[in-house]
Amino acid sequence: MKQFQYLKIGIIHSQIGYTDGVSIVIDQSTDALKDLGVKEDNIYYLAGCPFEKSNAYYNRILWHKNEQNKHVLEQYSHTKDKDLKQYIEKNTDIAKRTIQNFIERNNLDLIIIHNNSHTGNFILAVGADKYFEELRQNNKSFPKFVTWWHDSYLEKERLKKPSSLIEKYLDHIPGKNIDGIIFINSTQIEEAKTYLKKFNFKNINNFFKNFITLIPNKCTPTWSCKTKKPLPSAREFHNKGFFEDIGLIKELRKKHLTLKDTVIVLQHSIIIKRKKIEHAIDFVFKLAEKFNKENNKKCICLIIAGSSGDEHDNYKEFIQNYFKELKERNHEQEVLLIFGENYIKGQDQICFANKTYSFADIPSIVAQQNSIGTYFSSIEGYGNNLLEMVGGGLPVIMNKYPVYKKDIKKLGLKLIETETGNITNKHIDQAYEMIINKKKRNKVVKHNINIIKTKCDYKTINKPLKKFLENILNN
Repeated sequence: MKQFQYLKIGIIHSQIGYTDGVSIVIDQSTDALKDLGVKEDNIYYLAGCPFEKSNAYYNRILWHKNEQNKHVLEQYSHTKDKDLKQYIEKNTDIAKRTIQNFIERNNLDLIIIHNNSHTGNFILAVGADKYFEELRQNNKSFPKFVTWWHDSYLEKERLKKPSSLIEKYLDHIPGKNIDGIIFINSTQIEEAKTYLKKFNFKNINNFFKNFITLIPNKCTPTWSCKTKKPLPSAREFHNKGFFEDIGLIKELRKKHLTLKDTVIVLQHSIIIKRKKIEHAIDFVFKLAEKFNKENNKKCICLIIAGSSGDEHDNYKEFIQNYFKELKERNHEQEVLLIFGENYIKGQDQICFANKTYSFADIPSIVAQQNSIGTYFSSIEGYGNNLLEMVGGGLPVIMNKYPVYKKDIKKLGLKLIETETGNITNKHIDQAYEMIINKKKRNKVVKHNINIIKTKCDYKTINKPLKKFLENILNN
């Protein structure tokens, strides 16, 4: 499209090309921008850690896991550091200069910053708004500044009580200088409007009428439904060694078992508290009990695909200990727990020589075995990983979190739904049937993939994104 062919766009986030949902959306939105006519050479990226893309820049000051951001978050509710204000000013100024250099060096027209609505990206978000505040005070209306609102600290219980010092910086997150917001679910819109009113956001009714859009997370199916039996994705040769490389085959050999004796349960997410992975652990032990009762004994293996440490806590250690406790109480059951984070990377990080695997491929790999996905999250911005499992050919047992009830359920996916992680015998029976009854499984998988294909494909981004960009750039 001619109106976008010379547009130069900067995309900024803490990390790009990893296994988190934001990285996945960045890849999808980049494809959408190219579909709209933006030249690939005119898309530039800035992140807090190294990544593989053309026009890529990084500076550690923008990374949410760096020492500076971590220190601020440790002082978030109870400020003990008497020099914290100076510390914040110093580091957010470095972030501001980093963003300024990136923009001016590449002469950018539009900046899209992902998750600067979240205090988890405190230094990046404050630094960005400081830069745009200075621009607007000097009557400079370009580059345009767009926030991609994946989630916010308003949705996180642990971040709802900032100290008085931290509270003074909240009007920078995402700030009053944004030219537009892209939301990922319908519940965020009124919440954001109420929040921004607190900071006397300019022309707020007009802004929310003309300069926001709703673009839910999308997923392109990796399985084909051209036959009665759904077929897996490409890259089969490379992915063939996955179960060997992550250590599953080795553990099975110790028990004189093979993959045929195994049911794989996939937790396709990063390792943070709101994912409620302890419920996935409860599920695998209950599933093992069900198989035993049916005289169909299997080894049940829970594979956790994503990385840990995003929220600077010991949640991974907690679920390791929780699994150990249940194992000790149910020692007669063959149950395994495997973390895949050392072998599973974002699309741009995979290395064939080092035998690492694309996060996006994992549901499709797992779906070729006796398998099921788990998704017991209490809170989600939308449900990237849920869509990826469904699009990868997996039946899924999940918790009906609020956004699922409001935005996703109406799509008509066939899933095993639980409430607040309460896994009943009925749920276990349904999961067991999905695993052993191939005909029923294929019917459900085919139904779900067709829905993903027609309603959730990333190309459905194009129309709302085009209108949104036109409104922003013409204002």
